[in-house]
Amino acid sequence: MTMYDHALASRPVASRGTARRDSVVATSLHNMVPAVLAGAAIIGIDSLFSSSAAVHQWILVAYSVALWVLVPAIAAAGVVVGVSAHRRTSITPLHSALIFGIAAVLWMMLGVSNVEGSLYGIVLGAGAIIASTVFGRRDHRRQATAAAAVVVAVGAMMLNVAVPLLSPPVESLLLGLGLPVA
Repeated sequence: MTMYDHALASRPVASRGTARRDSVVATSLHNMVPAVLAGAAIIGIDSLFSSSAAVHQWILVAYSVALWVLVPAIAAAGVVVGVSAHRRTSITPLHSALIFGIAAVLWMMLGVSNVEGSLYGIVLGAGAIIASTVFGRRDHRRQATAAAAVVVAVGAMMLNVAVPLLSPPVESLLLGLGLPVA
């Protein structure tokens, strides 16, 4: 089998399980939990080390997690529940994480509506997907937990340091290409 054939081979989006609707929905939601926790950890750590002195840091952490993680988690849970209940199969952890990651990216892009917010959303969504995928390794749970913690820490550092530095060059690149920038 060539690489081209391998890339075109169909992969399951859902894993066949029991046909009971309530059990596949619960399994699908359970598969999404690591991505939501990773997103909450990334946003929480970034907010904890934010330079904003307007409010107490823990209030800022709670507000940020509620605003930037809870809303996409509810939207993603709705999609996961709907798909798994309709198809009567549980959605795989990778696909559940992808649904949450995409919801987080889109929510951040919509909520902030500028280049920095878009980059912030991309880093948040990608970090949640990667941490969830790394954590999902069942063979070595301790190593998987440590690796997921590293991904979360790197994601939070990127939000705090890299995104503000990358925003102006990306914005000027988009303007140079003639694309509208808010």
